[in-house]
Amino acid sequence: MDKKKLISVIIPIYNTEQYLKECLDSVCSQSYKDIEIICINDGSTDNSEEITRSYAQQDQRIKLISQKNQGLSITRNNGVSQAQGEYLFFLDSDDTIEQNAIETLYNRAKRTQADIVICNLNKIYDSKKKEESSPFWKRIDSKGKIHEQGEIPITFRPSNISDYIYITPCYAWNKLYKTEFLKKHEIRFVPHIIYEDIIYLTDIILSNPQMSYCSEALYNYRMRDDSLCHRTDKKQLDIIKVFKIIEKKLQGSQEGKKLKSNLYHMKKYLYTWIYVKIPKEQKEEYKKIVRKELRRKDYNRFLEITENVKIKDFFLFKIIKKNKKA
Repeated sequence: MDKKKLISVIIPIYNTEQYLKECLDSVCSQSYKDIEIICINDGSTDNSEEITRSYAQQDQRIKLISQKNQGLSITRNNGVSQAQGEYLFFLDSDDTIEQNAIETLYNRAKRTQADIVICNLNKIYDSKKKEESSPFWKRIDSKGKIHEQGEIPITFRPSNISDYIYITPCYAWNKLYKTEFLKKHEIRFVPHIIYEDIIYLTDIILSNPQMSYCSEALYNYRMRDDSLCHRTDKKQLDIIKVFKIIEKKLQGSQEGKKLKSNLYHMKKYLYTWIYVKIPKEQKEEYKKIVRKELRRKDYNRFLEITENVKIKDFFLFKIIKKNKKA
């Protein structure tokens, strides 16, 4: 098989037997056939490995790698180290891709000479039994207001989209990457941490890739309430480490000042969202950390949302009024 035409699809697998067949079917049926499908079973305790092995027996493009549980970051890194393709694509094992996904992204990459091609996505809500597609790009204006953005240049560098970075979701998986670009810049996922995609995107942005965007929704993202990033877990506190790592990386970069401003906006959003996802016994300590990270006005807003209170701030003192329950 011609390596210059080969594309590596990397699928980390951990206890997703309920969704795995649908995921593998979507990859094996791709209109673009020159792919290798690298499935890494990260110590699953359900039937995920047996399901993957059954598919591998029917499709020689599937390579099954089994390992002790090491977490998503190391699993993805292991997949990249095995990749032989000119381009690679990450796919979570509870998600699917459209039949023309790889072909569409590959053609766009070749036509634009892009290091990374990004596609739009559909959000699949299992609990609500619905599918949702919306504009992928979001940007922040000079007044701090967020706008949904449908149009973007066909090709661009990170400096052309500085208003979008950290405002648009930082997913690792709705993108086709040039393998040589990732290896040249030694871009890898930080192990033993969640929200690792945000750090990964930062490393990519600072490496100044040629990028392109396909507005077609080619990736189907399953919104699961029991996924690690959505369930109540002390690992949610990793977000504090993530922001510290990113702030250090941004120091000294030309785009650093603007990106730090965007990153602060992400902090305001994620610190509030994550509050409800951490165990009760850790909430008070978490609030102390957040207080140091946010400006006074923004911390007051954080309390209003998370504690269901109304705060009137007179600088020297605050009036806190608990909202009455309906």
